[in-house]
Amino acid sequence: MILPNIFTLFSAAILDQAKIYNQNHRIVYKPALTTGGAQIGKGVCITPGTGQWEGNPGDWHCLITANRIAVDNTIKAWIPQNTWWKIGAQYDWASTQTVNNKKVDDEAFNRALRMSKIDKTNDAVKFAKGAKQLLIPTDLVNDRALDFQVDCKKDWKLLSDTKIVKYNGWKKNVIGKPQ
Repeated sequence: MILPNIFTLFSAAILDQAKIYNQNHRIVYKPALTTGGAQIGKGVCITPGTGQWEGNPGDWHCLITANRIAVDNTIKAWIPQNTWWKIGAQYDWASTQTVNNKKVDDEAFNRALRMSKIDKTNDAVKFAKGAKQLLIPTDLVNDRALDFQVDCKKDWKLLSDTKIVKYNGWKKNVIGKPQ
């Protein structure tokens, strides 16, 4: 059962990565196991629902949970499309934003959950049309307050929860325009 103070996220993972996740019951960032580019930064990319990031044949599907209160208190950034694939431009953009009357500096942005549409969603093999993603940057992957936990299965239908997370519903500590 998913507790009320927990929210869920989803990911596709290559088998080796899924094994590491299941061994630790936590997400782990291993650059050598990373597939794809860094559209909105480096870290662990996830989607709001199962099957939105289909991955490749043989990939596993992961249910990721986190502490809702800690996530509410974390900066969440909708990354503008004109900065996709340009990490420096993303930091420049973030430095013009404020949260709770404070400028978002580099340190704060390093710890911000980042969201965007997935670029190149016309690739039907990998992404559902209009799919969104959330990046858990490397500085947050091992954050114990967020309490990220994970369970990966070969068949997404075996995951204990398949509700879609509504990133657009987040109102607290959000910068940028929802996509």
